[in-house]
Amino acid sequence: MTAVDDRPACPGAAACADDPPAGTAPTARAWLAVEQPGPWPPCGPGPGPVDRRVGRLIAARAAAAGVRVLSVRGRGDRPPGSRTRRVFAACTDPAGPWLESGHIADSAELLDLDLGAMAAGVRPGLGRPVTAPVLLVCADAARDPTCAERGRRLTAALAGPVGDRVWECSHLGGHRFAATGVLLPTGYVYAGLTPHLARAVLAAAERGAVHPAGLRGRSTWSRPGQVAEIHIRRLAGVAGSADVTVPDEAARPGGALVTVRHRDGRRWTVDVRADRLSGGVGPPARAGLGVVATHLLTGPARPAPWRGREEAPPAVI
Repeated sequence: MTAVDDRPACPGAAACADDPPAGTAPTARAWLAVEQPGPWPPCGPGPGPVDRRVGRLIAARAAAAGVRVLSVRGRGDRPPGSRTRRVFAACTDPAGPWLESGHIADSAELLDLDLGAMAAGVRPGLGRPVTAPVLLVCADAARDPTCAERGRRLTAALAGPVGDRVWECSHLGGHRFAATGVLLPTGYVYAGLTPHLARAVLAAAERGAVHPAGLRGRSTWSRPGQVAEIHIRRLAGVAGSADVTVPDEAARPGGALVTVRHRDGRRWTVDVRADRLSGGVGPPARAGLGVVATHLLTGPARPAPWRGREEAPPAVI
């Protein structure tokens, strides 16, 4: 029996200690994931000249619609001679997130999908609704071999306990946080995933909750919106995935003033400012975001301790 390393897997521990993951999730209101059993092409799902053309068309349409397209592959064996591919389509809208799954025999069938409607919350009728959360774990070596090494090791460790609810996926971004993954349909993205943390994330999602440890943000929101939502979750002890939304954001020099609304009527404004992160060595290398002030606009504040794995919550001014 092979032992599984369940320690936080962030490459470069010293750098990651000074590089909090909040506000680093990719931004997308909807996701399209297409099974690609073999090598992943750089331009989109599918091998061969025709599929490359389809991949480029889908990528252009997705970029215009705010949809993120990924290649995925499962850990289980495919039926011999199978010519179909699994497809997942998801919308992350907190008002009604959904996930559908179906099969296609030809990549050209993807061109029938209205990606703009998907991003607006319209189900494509792809196949069947998926009621259990699905975790897509980056295992793409093109950007950083660490993602492939840690991502594949994670999906292998989870193959038995969670079955086809965990898939390997192409580049998500944030390779320094490997193993990293996106949870569908909510769009919450996580850093430093281990088998234990991934199981906890899936278990929380089944209850309609957000597991706080390793949280990079919800892809629905902009980067400042992600930071503001995570900050309010820590400040007010909010657990439900549908409990808070980010209805408004006003850009300002060096950051944004973000409104966060709780379903019980409470509202906050969160002042999110850009900061420079050096990773602890040398000159500043990355731009980060942090909260400098929070104002409760309506309702009583209900602070609660933050029990996440990463940094302590920012001070409230």
